[in-house]
This record gives sequence, structure tokens and C-alpha cells, in this order.
Amino acid sequence: MLFQRLVKENSKIWKEYIQHNFIKQLENETLSKDQFLFYLKQDYIYLINYSNAMQDLP
Repeated sequence: MLFQRLVKENSKIWKEYIQHNFIKQLENETLSKDQFLFYLKQDYIYLINYSNAMQDLP
């Protein structure tokens, strides 16, 4: 199936993602409030721009 193939082919990338320092700090509740707020603001700006871009598609 497609799902199993994708998991197998991308397991290295997924492991690197879940071992990233940001994710580990989030998991351990050691991520500073400033770092978390920066992430939220950055994501918010991205999502607004993504939404605007999607509206322009036919």
C-alpha cells in the first residue's frame, strides 16, 4: 500500500524530524516561551500567506 511505502521510504527523514532539538524541547517542556512564540508567529504568517496564495488559484 501507499502508506507503508511512504513510511518505509521516508523513515530516515521522520526520525531526524522527531529527534530535532525544537521537537525534543517541546516534548520535554523545556522550550522557552520566546522560542515557542517565535514559532507560532512564524507559522501564523506562513498560513496567512499560504491561504492568500490558494485563493488566487483557479
